[in-house]
Amino acid sequence: MPLTDTAIRNAKPKDKQYKLSDEKGLYLLVKKAGKYFRLNYRFAGKRKTLAIGVYPDVTLAEARKKRDGQVTPPSPNVEQISKGTMAGCLFKNMQRMRSKNERTRSLF
Repeated sequence: MPLTDTAIRNAKPKDKQYKLSDEKGLYLLVKKAGKYFRLNYRFAGKRKTLAIGVYPDVTLAEARKKRDGQVTPPSPNVEQISKGTMAGCLFKNMQRMRSKNERTRSLF
């Protein structure tokens, strides 16, 4: 069931942190220090977590927009190019690997 603004407002911190799930990997992490929007996604076969923002600075609607691809999750060791698309990142990384291989071949 999707998360609602009422459920977020009524979420109170407990002894341990807990999660309220939305959809497509988005969830609200409730801690004693505050409420945080997080997004779980997979990159290169590994689970990653993106911190979207702190509630109420970031609303539920804004968090869903970011989740739906308005903002591409960052990827480690990959430069983001032209509007930060994931395909562009992978293309740039492949170019870097090719140039590294060409330099290695020229040494032998």
